[in-house]
Amino acid sequence: MNVSPLDLRQQRFRKAFRGFDRVEVAAFLSAVADDYEQALRETDRLHQELVRAEAMLSEHRSHEKNLQSTMTTAQKLSDDIKANAEKEAVRILHEAEIRSDLLLDKTQARLERRPARDSTGSS
Repeated sequence: MNVSPLDLRQQRFRKAFRGFDRVEVAAFLSAVADDYEQALRETDRLHQELVRAEAMLSEHRSHEKNLQSTMTTAQKLSDDIKANAEKEAVRILHEAEIRSDLLLDKTQARLERRPARDSTGSS
């Protein structure tokens, strides 16, 4: 049986010989009704607060999931950039080696085409 604060305020008792003081009983029931009403309000307030907190928690979990996804994507992108930079560095070094070899070959060919100088220094 659910008793509301209004039920407590409206409760009436039969008169009986040597019964309780009616004013005292009414005052007590009124005080109990007030306390009970306050407890119900507090319960309702706490329930609403719980609903808000659960909504915020859900939102924070969603944000956390998005952040984790973003961090995973950023890490993958970072790894891809690093891998591409390493490939580019290898390519640049390879091209530099080829150019160096070509320059050495050209220099060697020029040296071989020059007439030999005599030891007196005349040309």
